[in-house]
Amino acid sequence: MLNKSKAKMNNDSSLLCCPNCHGKLTNRHTEYTCDDCSCNFGIKNGIPSLFIPNDWIDSKPDITSRMRAFYEKTPFPNYDEFDNIGTLLNKSREGIFARLLDEQIPLGSNILDCGCGTG
Repeated sequence: MLNKSKAKMNNDSSLLCCPNCHGKLTNRHTEYTCDDCSCNFGIKNGIPSLFIPNDWIDSKPDITSRMRAFYEKTPFPNYDEFDNIGTLLNKSREGIFARLLDEQIPLGSNILDCGCGTG
């Protein structure tokens, strides 16, 4: 199932737009290119990396690198010390939303949580 999802994402650029100008992106197999502003965005493991750096004046602080360092040191969710697959499955059965979600998504599925910050 994951391979089909990757193939679909790599071939269907109509789902995406340029984060810089909102223009149409064209898939060039190793990267996406904006037809309007010519920005290029890499593809890693079948997932486009639509990151653009901030273009701010030097006096305005850019916290991008600090936030990246924080999440690389403490990835979210960090269940390593508190939960395991069994405890997470039990939690998913306790709440209505989580239970309904658990019933719809097959065990072992890969989920792309995109643009949600800390969820």
